[in-house]
Amino acid sequence: MQQSRSEDPNIKIKLGQRPPPSNIVQTNYYTFLPGLSPFGRQATVVPLSFIIGTSAIREIYEDLRRRVRDRKVNYQKCYAHTNEGWKTVPWCQLHVGQLIRAGNGEQMAADCLILATSEPGSVAYVETANLDGESSLKVRQAAPTRLRNSEESMNSFKILTKRREGWVAVLHRKYSAHEHRPIEVQF
Repeated sequence: MQQSRSEDPNIKIKLGQRPPPSNIVQTNYYTFLPGLSPFGRQATVVPLSFIIGTSAIREIYEDLRRRVRDRKVNYQKCYAHTNEGWKTVPWCQLHVGQLIRAGNGEQMAADCLILATSEPGSVAYVETANLDGESSLKVRQAAPTRLRNSEESMNSFKILTKRREGWVAVLHRKYSAHEHRPIEVQF
C-alpha cells in the first residue's frame, strides 16, 4: 500500500521546520523583492494600503465609542460616604477604600468588596457582564466583618488601604490616629 504525500511523516517534518509569515505585511514584503513576485509593486500596495487604512479607521471608531461609553458610566451617580457624610457623587470621584451604598438594580462601575447586605446571611446577587455580551447572575456573600447595618456604624467606619503584592489592597479599620487593625476579610 502506498502512502499519499500528505501522509508521509518526513514531508510533515520538512514542512513544519519553518513557520509561515505571521501577517500580511511580512507576506507583502516578499512581493517587493525583484524576481520573486509575478505581480508589480503597485498591485500589492493598493490592497495593503486599503486593509491597513480600513483597520486603522475601525480602531479609531471603536476607541471613540468606548471613550463615550466610559464617560457616560463614569459620570453616573452613586451614593458614597465622604468626609461630610453620605452624598451622591459621580463614580469618577470615588477613591480606593471609599464606602458606597447600592440598592437593588443599581449598576456598579467599579470593583467593590461587599461589606454588608440587607439580605439574610449577608448574600448579594450580582449580575456580571463580560465583554462579549454574556451576562450571568452570581451569588456573592459579604466579607465577614463586624460591621452592622446602621447609620452610626457606617459613619464611624474609615478605611485605609495599603498596597501589597502588586494590585492587592489590604483594608484596615481606623480605630484611632495611630491604631489600625485589619478587617477580617477572607480571599
